[in-house]
Amino acid sequence: MLKLKLNLKKLILVKNKYINFDYFISTELNGIKKKVNNSIISNIDLNKAVKDLNNQGFYLVEKVFDENLINQFEKEFDYVIEKYNSTFDETSISNSSQVRIFNQKNMIKDKLYACSALFGNLEIKNIIKSHFKKKFIFNSDIFFQRSGPTKKPLASEYHFDILNSIKVWLYVDDCYEDNGPLEVVKDSFKQNKEIREVSYKNLNKISNVSNIQEHQNTLKLTAPKGSIIIFNTDLLHRATEIKSNFIRKVIRGHSFSEKALEYNYELQRNYTHH
Repeated sequence: MLKLKLNLKKLILVKNKYINFDYFISTELNGIKKKVNNSIISNIDLNKAVKDLNNQGFYLVEKVFDENLINQFEKEFDYVIEKYNSTFDETSISNSSQVRIFNQKNMIKDKLYACSALFGNLEIKNIIKSHFKKKFIFNSDIFFQRSGPTKKPLASEYHFDILNSIKVWLYVDDCYEDNGPLEVVKDSFKQNKEIREVSYKNLNKISNVSNIQEHQNTLKLTAPKGSIIIFNTDLLHRATEIKSNFIRKVIRGHSFSEKALEYNYELQRNYTHH
C-alpha cells in the first residue's frame, strides 16, 4: 500500500510538471544531496548563525564544503553560465555575466543537484526564519554570477536593498582582496531597517544609496572557496574592484518577506495608476 501511494505521488507530480522525475529515482542526486546536507550540519553552527545574523547583520563561515563538493558546485556553475544567456550586457565595464533561476524544479531539470540541495536546505531555512519570523519566500531567486576584472563592478556604491531579503552567498572559488569580495558597513542595518519600514508603511519610494563615499567600520568578507555568507540586505554593502587576472564566481539565493513583496506590488500599482 505504501509503495502504491509513493508511486501515485510520483505520477501526480510528474504529470503536473512540478519537478523532474529524477528527483525520486536518481542515486546521484540523493548522494550529492546527502553530502551537501551533512556538510552544512557539520560546519554551520545554527545558534551562532542566528546570533550573528540578528546582532551584526551577517554570518560568515569558511570552508563549508570539501574539495569534491566544491568541484561539483563549480561544474554546475559553469554549466549554467555556458548554457543560458546573461541578464547583463557582457560588453559593459562591469564585466559580469549573470543567470537567474527561479525555482527548484528548474535546478533539478538541469541536474544542478548540489545547488538544489544548498538552496533547499532546512538548516539554512531555519536561520533565515529567525530573521523574518513571519511568512517569507525561501530562496525564490537563485543567481549565478561570474565577474571578471573591473574597477567599476555592478552595485559598487554603498547601498541597502529596497526589497529587504536575506541572501545566501556561496563563494565557488577563492574570494580574497583581489577577487572583489562583498564589502559591508558594520552596524548599519538597524538604522536602514527603520528607514525602510517607514517607507513600507507609507508606500513611499526609498532612497537606498549612501551619499557617503568612504564609510568607517567597513569589512570586506574575504574567504576561501566553499565558504558561505548569510546576510541581511538592510546592511549597507557594495561590490568591490576585481583586479587584473582575477575573477569571482558566486552563487546566491534571495529570500524575501511577504511584507517586502507586498510593498513592491502596492508601490508599482500606485505609481502606474497616477
